[in-house]
Amino acid sequence: MPLEIAITSSSRLGPVPRVLALLNVLDAELYRVRRLRIEYSSEASAPDAVLQHRIFARVAPRLEGLSIEIDGLIAPVAPGMLPEQFQTNAPDLRRLCLRCIVPWINNRFPSLTHLWLSRVRPVLLTDFLTFMEASPNLAHFTLDTSGPISNRRGRPRTAQGVRVIMPHLRTVSIWGCSWRVAACVLQHLVLPATTAVEVSAMEGVASHAPLFALLPPRIAFLQNTGPPTKLSLWLHAHKICVSCAGPTGSLELQLSAHRRARLTNEVHSAWATSVLTLLPAALDLSQVEDLSLIADHLAPVPTRVVQGFFLKMRTVQSCTLWIDSSLNRQYWTRCLSPRDTAPPFPRLKRLRFVGRFAKTWVPSQMMSIVIRRSDQGCDKLEELVCTAIEDDDIVPDFVGWNVDALMHERRRILDYVNSVQLESLRESPMQACIIELWDGTC
Repeated sequence: MPLEIAITSSSRLGPVPRVLALLNVLDAELYRVRRLRIEYSSEASAPDAVLQHRIFARVAPRLEGLSIEIDGLIAPVAPGMLPEQFQTNAPDLRRLCLRCIVPWINNRFPSLTHLWLSRVRPVLLTDFLTFMEASPNLAHFTLDTSGPISNRRGRPRTAQGVRVIMPHLRTVSIWGCSWRVAACVLQHLVLPATTAVEVSAMEGVASHAPLFALLPPRIAFLQNTGPPTKLSLWLHAHKICVSCAGPTGSLELQLSAHRRARLTNEVHSAWATSVLTLLPAALDLSQVEDLSLIADHLAPVPTRVVQGFFLKMRTVQSCTLWIDSSLNRQYWTRCLSPRDTAPPFPRLKRLRFVGRFAKTWVPSQMMSIVIRRSDQGCDKLEELVCTAIEDDDIVPDFVGWNVDALMHERRRILDYVNSVQLESLRESPMQACIIELWDGTC
């Protein structure tokens, strides 16, 4: 009968002696163990006493999940402290969760599908990439306050030109690390066409410079991302979300700085501006048909940048935009129907505006955009939608207007668009994507 074992350190004998005693009991039964979880506190003077136990030198033919977590007020174990495990013969080991230790140098687990590393010191990039290359079935990977690597000057030691193909790696989560760690990982791992990447609570962020390392042209992790037909962007103060999908796959990407970074308003704006500038070079946006964009007032982007971004996507047929009442009333008018250049989206058929509006708010900006685009030679829109998100059950008055009689500057709106829909919803249809991540359970 397979065994699932959990060993913890709560004992008057002391954490390490207790764990060693229990491992002695388990030694003869290792061949039956399917899942093994070990948690203990250790002194920095001898952090590897448990790891050197003879049980780890045996073959583990049935082991599917292994979790070793060293806790306490200690410095993380130095790289390479994890000895060779199970004579590198754990053919079914699929889930590995390690805290304060790293698996590479001495170990290869080709069946590994889940890997979680927490609080490990910087390690050599080459060792990290070699281990990843030997784990071709890896599907979920998390770095928690750890990762490869920095030299003494704090700069990543990149392996020039080295790219490791990870054909099954569906989710990558990098949390609480320096942005240099995130860039180092994403510059070398080639992910499949459908994948999700979360880089959250980045440390060392004082400007928008990290985005240039995370979203350069031809970066490895986007190598297999085909041209999307649907693109959604959320530009917030500390967080950027990108969601796109196409006939060959999909991408979910979230980037956020640690909140204690205390970024200035100028940096907030620079973050959002940089994304709209860098993304067209990192992704092929020439086939986008459905575009959704939300930017809050803490991340304002100059209209010229938005115009330039829109002009990269000539195939857009449906566009949904968030209206932030704190932005200039003419903001989206300047973006969608500029006076000095041709309007973007020559194939646009459906235009939707979403926002939280006061009860007496009037959608004059939306109507003006429709008329101005027509005056500039654009084809007649098929549909204009104005969606109010209900706030405390307050529904703006315009939701109840008669669309047949809708006028703007003495012009009947239905002469410029085939259909107008004025609606209210309790929840926003522009919710940011949620990436489903492995929780580290082995």
